[in-house]
Amino acid sequence: MVVVSATQKGKTQYVRLTINVDASTYIGDVINPNAKVSVNGNTIKVSGAKSVNVFSTTGALISAGADTIDVVAGVYLVVADGITHKVLVK
Repeated sequence: MVVVSATQKGKTQYVRLTINVDASTYIGDVINPNAKVSVNGNTIKVSGAKSVNVFSTTGALISAGADTIDVVAGVYLVVADGITHKVLVK
C-alpha cells in the first residue's frame, strides 16, 4: 500500500507500507453474530457479547465490560465483540 501525504512545506511525499496480517487477528475469528444491542429508555443493553465497550461520539470511554449501561440522551458507539454499533438514546 502506498500512502500519499503533504509535508509542512507543501511537498508531496509517498510512503510505502507493508502490512502483514496474522491469521489469529483475522476479524472473522472475533465476530459474534449473536451479540445484540438494544435501547430501552436511557439504558443501553448488550446481550450475547463477551466484550463490550461504550464510547461517546468524541471518543471518550463511557463504560467497559458492563452489559447494561445507563446514559443520558445522545449518540453512542457500542463495540460488542469487535463490531461497532451506532446507538441513539432519546
